[in-house]
Amino acid sequence: MIRVTIGLKKKLKNRLATAWAEHAKVHVGKNGLSDKLFKEISSQLVQKDLVKIKFLQNFSTENFDADIKKICKKTSATLVGKRGKVIVIYKGTKRN
Repeated sequence: MIRVTIGLKKKLKNRLATAWAEHAKVHVGKNGLSDKLFKEISSQLVQKDLVKIKFLQNFSTENFDADIKKICKKTSATLVGKRGKVIVIYKGTKRN
């Protein structure tokens, strides 16, 4: 996991704004955090290094912050934005 610095935030500023405007690419529902979900998030991170994830109402949010950390750890990504039940994660690639 990389550390979010001011330089990284500036670099991602426009792309992050675009990510917030788009629909979420991954939805987390009542099935919770499964291996299939982690594979989907990882494949989305390969295609685009910014991925927007939405947690649906039927997802248990008792340990919401712990679940976000688990997603970031399993996908080797960094949380760059959080608004309510929607997050945006970033995984840098060699082309960046």
